[in-house]
Amino acid sequence: MYSLREQITKVERNAYKAQIIPNIDTFKRKFNHHFHAQIQIKYLRYQKENNLQLFDKFITYADVLGTKIDENDYRITQIFN
Repeated sequence: MYSLREQITKVERNAYKAQIIPNIDTFKRKFNHHFHAQIQIKYLRYQKENNLQLFDKFITYADVLGTKIDENDYRITQIFN
């Protein structure tokens, strides 16, 4: 997943510059936040294009990335717990 690789690279750069040991819990929290933000952007895009059926098809497929709760509400999967 490109997003995961991007976040790992960002943490590595910050750790190198600051000379501190990265915290895995902080990484997990930031990654989940980034993941949720990307899903929200996709939702808004598909909503604006009046194509939420396609969003549902990709995001809720086999409940991997998220689950549709009702007509306009989704539960996005936590990648890292």
